[in-house]
Amino acid sequence: MAKHEMAESRSDFLGDMLSVNLAMNQIVDGRANFLAGLSGIILTIALTQVFTATGWDRIGFSVVSATCFIVAFLSIGVIRPRIRVFNTNNMYYLGILKNSRQKYRDTIRRVLESDSKIIDEYVDEVYDLSKELQIKFRLLRYAADVLAAGLAIGMILIIAPI
Repeated sequence: MAKHEMAESRSDFLGDMLSVNLAMNQIVDGRANFLAGLSGIILTIALTQVFTATGWDRIGFSVVSATCFIVAFLSIGVIRPRIRVFNTNNMYYLGILKNSRQKYRDTIRRVLESDSKIIDEYVDEVYDLSKELQIKFRLLRYAADVLAAGLAIGMILIIAPI
């Protein structure tokens, strides 16, 4: 395999890794957006019932309302953009903004002089995205678990006294 073909296959591999992580980021954001919307709708309905219900029904709708508020808050935590202060990769906007235009040009030229520097930039970006995805998926899982538990408890409180 020629040196040019090896470099091209490496860049394809790293580009694919980056694309997969970006796609996963869009998936988790979409799911969090769905949970935020769903919890907002349920919250609106439950809040209207809190003010008209009495007894256990009121407690049940209050639990559902509180649950939906927490889920919406967690979902927004997933969706909101992160500012990565732990790494200012040159492919990421903080790496660009921390330098003047000329200094950024010089930095990119130095990176492009060597395949290993390009690989390092790709690997850093994939690593940072993966760490971010780990946090986002954890928050999304918490939001889904809280929603399921809160709805179950709320429904039990509303239906049980019947």
